[in-house]
Amino acid sequence: MIKLTWDRGQFEITVGKGDQIGRQTVSGWTDQAKLWGIHRMADLYVVTHLPSGKAITRYSGAAGKRATARTFCTAINDLVD
Repeated sequence: MIKLTWDRGQFEITVGKGDQIGRQTVSGWTDQAKLWGIHRMADLYVVTHLPSGKAITRYSGAAGKRATARTFCTAINDLVD
């Protein structure tokens, strides 16, 4: 399993449904390969697949949940290519 390195930055997420789909720029953390993004939305940490901009999963709570989100990305990174 490869350890991912994270940087603060901005990335785009997909928002909306049906005919109302669009892209929105958010601030958060991205891995250096620009495959995963994690951003905060209210009390959630949202994991986003950056090429598609789609949210994969969400974790609620404090900063410890950001670490959980990072661990999740590391675990599934080898499955996505």
